[in-house]
Amino acid sequence: MENLIDGYIEYISGVKRYSARTQQGYRDVLGDFRDYLLRELDTQTSRRENGQTGQAEQKEQKGQKGQKGQKGQKGQKGQKGQKGQKGQTEQTEQTGEKGETRGTGQIRGEDECLLRGMSAQVLRGYEVYLMKERRLSARSVGLYMSVLSSFAKYLMKKDLLSANPVRTVARPKVPKRLPEFYRKDSIDSYFEQTRPYGTDTILDLLGPTQTYTQQPASQQIPAAGTAQAAVSQQIPAAGKTGTEGPVQDTGQTAVTDPATRELYAKCLRRLIISILYNTGIRRSELISLDRGNFDPARRVLHVRGKGDKMREIPLTASLCEEILLYLEVIRRCGFDIDRQDSPLLLTPTGRRLYPQFVDKAVKQELGSVPGISGRKSPHVLRHTIATELLDEGTDINSIKELLGHSSLAATQVYTHNSIEKLKKVYNQAHPRSRTTERTKAEYLKPDNGKNKG
Repeated sequence: MENLIDGYIEYISGVKRYSARTQQGYRDVLGDFRDYLLRELDTQTSRRENGQTGQAEQKEQKGQKGQKGQKGQKGQKGQKGQKGQKGQTEQTEQTGEKGETRGTGQIRGEDECLLRGMSAQVLRGYEVYLMKERRLSARSVGLYMSVLSSFAKYLMKKDLLSANPVRTVARPKVPKRLPEFYRKDSIDSYFEQTRPYGTDTILDLLGPTQTYTQQPASQQIPAAGTAQAAVSQQIPAAGKTGTEGPVQDTGQTAVTDPATRELYAKCLRRLIISILYNTGIRRSELISLDRGNFDPARRVLHVRGKGDKMREIPLTASLCEEILLYLEVIRRCGFDIDRQDSPLLLTPTGRRLYPQFVDKAVKQELGSVPGISGRKSPHVLRHTIATELLDEGTDINSIKELLGHSSLAATQVYTHNSIEKLKKVYNQAHPRSRTTERTKAEYLKPDNGKNKG
């Protein structure tokens, strides 16, 4: 028999189409809530048993002060009580044996515990536990409560709850965190520095098409002590899962020539930055791109976003040319990309990109760029293009569609920079603002005795 948590995870996987990483996060939260409820139940049971023991001792002390006849009567009642307890114990043991035969008693017990825990009072206690004992941030506590709210809606669909109790629980206030972004001149400086790896110059450096007879990358065993061996130790084996899904073995050959490998790696890292910056896609969306998602004739990129939703992103002429150049580069490196389901971007070992590789590429490329400090991540590039588009007057609904946001509220967070810029322009250009400043200056200017007498 399927328990409630497993049924809910199957629901968000099949119906909601949540990613494997999100499913695991939801399962962890519900498992933590279930463990909390079981601990609280054990604590209450222990307190109840201790209280009953104390009452029994008090009764015994009172009984010793009574008369002998009363003691005899109590003794007879005690014998009857013991017989009754023995009979109840035998019945309980028989019932327990029947439950073990069915094999669903424990699951039903955990489900019942979860259902009883879906009350406002218990949820408030759990929220306090997360903040006081676990010392989680307000943002993390809010995520926990969001998972429980979604779980409550699932229980309502199953007619196991009549209302969502999480809605009545006040959540801790989350301080607003403004998105980081890079200055446009810094990004322009980076692309100028790496221009040779985004133009035909890279083809001249690579030379003619190279052919390889090596085994697939998954079967190659680099020599011990080499740089390639060190890299291969950091890459999960084919089929093992990383932070956002399995690292796929594409069966491609790896680039083994050191000079060619370095040129290919620089070309790949620049293209990663270029796609993330020009399209604003997420890291997971970049990793999942296949050869068939790129349509050079229409200059669009088909991206599969959250909830398995597809969207089309227009490409600039320069980015489209750079992707075509990269495809020629990987052909010269001996990779086979003719299949439409082949990964669009490949690591030097011939595998699909994975999260750690993308993060490392972004840090390595932007780490030495003047004017870029602070966090260097794919998501900051996403913030950067959204901020720049707003500054240029792009409609916010168009930016929402470009970024793949399901709610306009998620896009409005980028308007903070545009509003500050608008205030500055307003104060500098508005005629009334200039008049006010001039009047204020004249008012504060000393009269030097001109108004005397």
